[in-house]
Amino acid sequence: MRKSIAVGISAGLLVAFAGLAPAQAAVPAASTSPGTGSVSVLHAIPGLTLDISVDGRVVVDDFEPGTLLGPLKIAAGTHTVDISASNPLELGGSANGSPLVGLALSGSSTVTVTANRSFTAVAHLTDAGIPTATLFNDNTAPLAAGQGRLTVRHVAAAPAVDVLANGAVAVAGLTNPSEAVLDLPVGTISAVVAAAGTTAPLLGPADVMIAPRTNTIVYAWGSLAEGDLALFVQTVRTRAAASASVSVLHAIPGVVVDVYVDDKLVIDDFEPGTLTKTFRIAAGTYTLAITAADAADASAPVIGPVDLAVASGLNYTAVAHLSEAGVPTAALFTNDTSAPGDGQGRLTVRHVAAAPAVDVLANGAPAITGLTNPNESLLVLPVGTISAAVAAAGTTAALIGPADVDIASSTNTIVYAWGSLADGTLALAVQTVPTKK
Repeated sequence: MRKSIAVGISAGLLVAFAGLAPAQAAVPAASTSPGTGSVSVLHAIPGLTLDISVDGRVVVDDFEPGTLLGPLKIAAGTHTVDISASNPLELGGSANGSPLVGLALSGSSTVTVTANRSFTAVAHLTDAGIPTATLFNDNTAPLAAGQGRLTVRHVAAAPAVDVLANGAVAVAGLTNPSEAVLDLPVGTISAVVAAAGTTAPLLGPADVMIAPRTNTIVYAWGSLAEGDLALFVQTVRTRAAASASVSVLHAIPGVVVDVYVDDKLVIDDFEPGTLTKTFRIAAGTYTLAITAADAADASAPVIGPVDLAVASGLNYTAVAHLSEAGVPTAALFTNDTSAPGDGQGRLTVRHVAAAPAVDVLANGAPAITGLTNPNESLLVLPVGTISAAVAAAGTTAALIGPADVDIASSTNTIVYAWGSLADGTLALAVQTVPTKK
């Protein structure tokens, strides 16, 4: 009988094996199909050739040390694969077939593969030099712009180690079979593996590329006592960051403008009271400049330039408006898309007018009091229609309205008070943003 290491993968996808890489292997971002995960297998036991069997069926013979199998796209769920010594005598078995002690992957004879995740199963030595196996979850979380991910895994027959990057300790006291994960600026680092508390290289120095949208995984494997320590590098694509959603509202009366983002014209001849469509943009910081209509470029803005930071997965509205004193300015609001609850909707009121503090009346009663420019107030209300009016703080005489405002389920209804009280141009603008259900 052969020594076995159980790994969870599906027999139905055996033809998905990728080629074996002798030094470095790339893994795509986990699963492009719903209900599947990605599994790779790294052979990190020196001097031992392995066979791979899936549900009792041999699929790969003579799997050599220092090579990576896969990635395999496999159905989510619990599956079993056997990683066995091609020659049992290599692991101390007997020629008459007496049983060998089985090795369990991460302490179990089977593993559960989760959909849309990436895993690497590693056959390796313990710090005491005993063959074992560990299942690692490859971190594919989105990275910030200009960042890459470095994962260091200790799977060698060696005591705790430090990992030095460009001569400085980046990971301290890493033990077998643990890992450390760092998000670093994109570029190349000089990596060294040293005994914990020392700087003399056991491995390296070696140049390691930190690439965008990539988890670069470095394995220290082999045996210190046998003098066969080595590095293996695997790259796994990370998930793309969710885009930010941004709309733009022009709330300065009587002036047509152009809008530039990072010195590029994005809105031409923007009319007052107009709300753009929703733009999907990458998370990051953008420079906004608003110029007179038909300006040659963004060099002489009437508003800005101002840096606006937007985060992955959030919803925003950028508003060009007047300050309370009537000075053109801009504000970036984050739109609340959390679920308002069954039978309810969200009402957001934003004061972006050249006017002092105001109260907002709903069906004749104050619902919001003392709202100042450029602030907002949020309410969760029953679905239906309300009669809304804006009045000077502490009064009920309408400066704007009354106007019917629909409160819809799974919706943030955003009402802007804009314009100028002194110039008699106060008005309402209404925006609706879908919320989670």
